[in-house]
Amino acid sequence: MSFSSRRRNYMLTPHRRDGLLEWMKKMLQHSFVLDALESTGADTFSHFEQLIDEHREYTMNNESSQDGTNTQKVSRLIQLVPTTGVFFTRLPLRRAFLAYDRKYRVSKRRYVCMSFNEVRQIMNLAQVMAFGPPASPERDISENCKEAEPKYRKVFESDFNFPGPKLITFDGDVSFMKLDIFAFYVSD
Repeated sequence: MSFSSRRRNYMLTPHRRDGLLEWMKKMLQHSFVLDALESTGADTFSHFEQLIDEHREYTMNNESSQDGTNTQKVSRLIQLVPTTGVFFTRLPLRRAFLAYDRKYRVSKRRYVCMSFNEVRQIMNLAQVMAFGPPASPERDISENCKEAEPKYRKVFESDFNFPGPKLITFDGDVSFMKLDIFAFYVSD
């Protein structure tokens, strides 16, 4: 099998994989092994959401404190996954998991755990949901995260109205199409 076909089929070598998604996949494996993904999967994604919110808060505070002191705090997410980058939007991961699970029933599986690509698709879905209208105040949230939720929510609420994206694409493996063909479909 050639390199391009391996890449196209997502059989990427570990050095080409995303550390955060790999860590999330490993965190979800305990629920699968215990056959408890249906009851704990959404809570696990709530925990991911909380860690990402905390990471965003630390990232914003570190960028805004340019006074020359070297007192930058490190988020728990960076301690767990040092290769984690910057998140520009709040990701509703619990909502994305519940929507993905409603369609694909990943929590009902008994013999096949969630794959790297499924975790990536849930992250992509959360990114798309972040651009949409916010969830209702009575959104489904685990009891464990209710105390921490308001603390991080106030940091990221904005006063502007986002009309929505004109195009969202998550293709990163260069298998989609050539740029000039792609530009033809994007242009008016």
